[in-house]
Amino acid sequence: MDERRAQQAWERIQAAKHVLIVNDVRIDGDTMGSSLAVAQVLRRLHKRVTHISPMPISEAFNFLPGIREITFDTVALHDSTIDLILSFDCADGDHVVEFRSHVPHHPFLISFDHHVTNPRYGDLNLLIPEASSTGEVVWQFLKKNRVALSHESATCLLTAICTDTTFFSNDATNVVCLEAAAELGRLGARVHDVVRAMYANKPVSLLRVWGTCMERLQKLPDGTVVTYLKREDVPKDEDLDLDTSSLANFLTSLVHGAPMICVLVEKQDGSVKASLRGTTRNVAEIASRHGGGGHIKAAGFSVAGASVAQEGEDMFLVDAAGNHVPLISYF
Repeated sequence: MDERRAQQAWERIQAAKHVLIVNDVRIDGDTMGSSLAVAQVLRRLHKRVTHISPMPISEAFNFLPGIREITFDTVALHDSTIDLILSFDCADGDHVVEFRSHVPHHPFLISFDHHVTNPRYGDLNLLIPEASSTGEVVWQFLKKNRVALSHESATCLLTAICTDTTFFSNDATNVVCLEAAAELGRLGARVHDVVRAMYANKPVSLLRVWGTCMERLQKLPDGTVVTYLKREDVPKDEDLDLDTSSLANFLTSLVHGAPMICVLVEKQDGSVKASLRGTTRNVAEIASRHGGGGHIKAAGFSVAGASVAQEGEDMFLVDAAGNHVPLISYF
């Protein structure tokens, strides 16, 4: 991490009185863990903190310290005392920029991220594309500035790192995140608690949906392994955004020799969400071409007004006009 930028960010934080924290629209362990860790640090420094989420948060995250302090009410943005904004794991930043437009006085914005596709929308961007997770970026930042961590912050950061490395099993795993995990463990974070909360709490209804995905696995001519969910496969009262990502990670750890894994999900809003995991393919570049984002090994994009169709071994995305576009053409 660039020491000068880290110092500048810390000086901004120290000078601030009321900090607005923003997490990503894609609710996962990295955005939640990294943002909540810093919220804990700020409160110990006696800063006023408003933590806002643009999307509902799964009950799976209820074990994280500070989760009940998060608001979803955008009225909180109109507080004229907010003098600093911090965003965490927000790859494109569109909602962060939108949120800031509602805050009086246009506060300084610092972005913490590890996505190579981040357009650097912050006034100061602490971006490390080679980092395993935004949690690792935050850990490096706090370590550079000699900030003592409580066991609550350690638990949050360990959750962030574990989530994006699939518990140190995917290609994002590196020496730095292993060093971070060891230190966080010494500070009181327990990896087994994170495992139980994040991966050992799947309802039977969700496992049935995963089973449907397994039955539909297909290998495209280029070796990419694809599966999909139709809208009617998913109970309307279940939010499977996080678990779709988990399924993509799970398949990546099991399938050998595929350059890329793709999980397609028809969403209730009429779009199709594609979660990509790459082994030898740069999936961030693919996602970027279709208005999405992410990093080299994990990314995603959405296609509005679309559905998934399969004819024999051929898979298509059907657009709003009814055209069957071969899925391989997106890659």
